[in-house]
Amino acid sequence: MNCMKKIDIVVPLLNEFEVIDELLKRTYKTLNEINSKEYMVNLIIVDDGSKKEFKDILRVHHKNYGFTLIELTRNFGHQTALRAGIENSDADALICMDGDLQDPPELILEMLAAFTEGYEVVNTIRKKREKESYFKKVTASIFYKIVNSNSNIRLTLNSGDFKLLSKKIIDIIKATNENEIYLRGLVDWYGGKTKYLYYDRNTRFAGKRKYKYRQSLDLALNGLVSFSNFFPNLLLKLLLFSVVVFFGLIVFLSYSIINNYDDLVRGWSSIVALLMFINVIQIFGFFFVTIYLSKIFHQTTGKKTYNISNIS
Repeated sequence: MNCMKKIDIVVPLLNEFEVIDELLKRTYKTLNEINSKEYMVNLIIVDDGSKKEFKDILRVHHKNYGFTLIELTRNFGHQTALRAGIENSDADALICMDGDLQDPPELILEMLAAFTEGYEVVNTIRKKREKESYFKKVTASIFYKIVNSNSNIRLTLNSGDFKLLSKKIIDIIKATNENEIYLRGLVDWYGGKTKYLYYDRNTRFAGKRKYKYRQSLDLALNGLVSFSNFFPNLLLKLLLFSVVVFFGLIVFLSYSIINNYDDLVRGWSSIVALLMFINVIQIFGFFFVTIYLSKIFHQTTGKKTYNISNIS
């Protein structure tokens, strides 16, 4: 009986001209250290709509290394590219990894060891973030605090998409009918026997950051909407605050009438209080409703989340 386990490593890439050579070198050096009698490991690179010049480089490396190359028709985004790799994998376990070498390929050996021990999920936790901006660290901390304080699950702190997932978890994610996935949130949502590995996260090996801050904001909003009640709770707090201010103005009006009615313009306080109350509720209410309507729209249009031009 053949007990060899099939392992896929999914790496989304977008125009990583400066990194691709080192990425393949270090990844395959690590794969060569894996026991070939126990594991059959395959690298899946998902090209997320790169320039023609980078596509040509990937195709040359594909011939030399023999990895699986999934080419998307355009840039669909990091999470969608990950999803394309996951949905086109039939492995017993799958490892998601970024392509800028901030996720060290050498950690794959420890992840596989944990999988052998029977863990369904292996989460990697960043102990240290080399040269990341103070703004990014603060906003990430705020995001996790907001989600975890407004949800019945707790997202794993300082854990990105660098993780190992067993076939059981992979199949559940494949069956998830959600247009815009937030992978790290989904993994924490479904749970499973989990092991945590800690590592120091380095700066990207070379080149510029491909993941724009606007995309980070969209990802954060998606996580807040999908895995927390932050927006409804915030709206409720704003409602309560508006009510308190409204009644405060009523008290002020009443006090002024009793003590010095002549200093007031008739109707001014009540009109201002009413307008403020209505405007605050409308502005924040419409903002939150718009976010949810946008998510519902994208979920119900029936559009596929990505399109593949070629798999080789």
